[in-house]
Amino acid sequence: ESVLNIISESSKPLIIVGGGDWDEKGAKDLVHFAENNYIPIAVSFRRQSLVNNNSTIYIGDLSTSVDMNLIKYVKSADLILVIGARLGEMTTKGYTTITNNGNQKIIHIYPDSNELGKVYKPLIGIESNSSECAKILRGKAIKNITWKKWTKMGNDNYIRYSTPSPYKTEPDMGKIITYLKHTMPNNTIVTIDAGNFSGWIQRFWTFSEPFTQIAPTSGAMGYAIPAAIAAKIAKNNTQVIAFCGDGGFMMSSQELATANQYDIKPLIILINNNMLGTIRMHQEIHFPRRIITTDLINPDFKLLASSYNLHSERVQKTSEFPNALDRSIKSKKAAIIEI
Repeated sequence: ESVLNIISESSKPLIIVGGGDWDEKGAKDLVHFAENNYIPIAVSFRRQSLVNNNSTIYIGDLSTSVDMNLIKYVKSADLILVIGARLGEMTTKGYTTITNNGNQKIIHIYPDSNELGKVYKPLIGIESNSSECAKILRGKAIKNITWKKWTKMGNDNYIRYSTPSPYKTEPDMGKIITYLKHTMPNNTIVTIDAGNFSGWIQRFWTFSEPFTQIAPTSGAMGYAIPAAIAAKIAKNNTQVIAFCGDGGFMMSSQELATANQYDIKPLIILINNNMLGTIRMHQEIHFPRRIITTDLINPDFKLLASSYNLHSERVQKTSEFPNALDRSIKSKKAAIIEI
């Protein structure tokens, strides 16, 4: 009741959701509570599938590809209800997004009491499992809601940011991701490797079902392919897509032998720029005259795929992608589309 009273006294409330202790019902319970009370929800790094991104209360993700307008929005909130997220470096953009200076109240609900108040001092700190908390909140109604315009502003901004802008060079990854998400089923499981390429997926893919995003929050390269194989084993009748860069692909591509041996059929989208892009970015920013060991001489990925008995495609123009995707799906095999 104290939490509800504090929310009702605010004019710009915000919920930030994250963590790994959710179940499917808990995630839906929280969205039900937020939608009934028009409270906007942002998610922490790689927790986008906890909230239906089509919901009118969803405002985006606090991740590596965070929208600057979303940061301003979070800074403007007068109350932040945090459920399951740690409020770590990534979620807070180096501890700069949330101020906790007296103008911004925080209610922090987390399953480990050691995290409560570790960085930001909450007005109320509650040790609780996230799904159990959401179950209690589900049926609660707040009277005198005054923040509907505030919530709509956040959702409108998310829609603008997640809509690809015109892109003059080829291939256009915004259009490719948009085509892919509209073509694949809503329950498609997406695994994402570490790297700058992940920004396209995090920004333009729409997650509408719980637990359909699987990705490391630690920046671990080589994650997407084995994760996709495992997901396909667990959910054999569900489409599974692995997104990876060429650097991450080369760190775990040997797992394609497992896919071949056990007839496991994920779709792998390989985004190839012939370099370790994130590391190269930091080199060029911080040491522009010291570019070292970030260029890659890759194998012929189509030949490599063939050696593992996979279907393969190479796309160089946006217009080539739809037919490449269609052939990959119709192959009835594990497939790689190199872009």
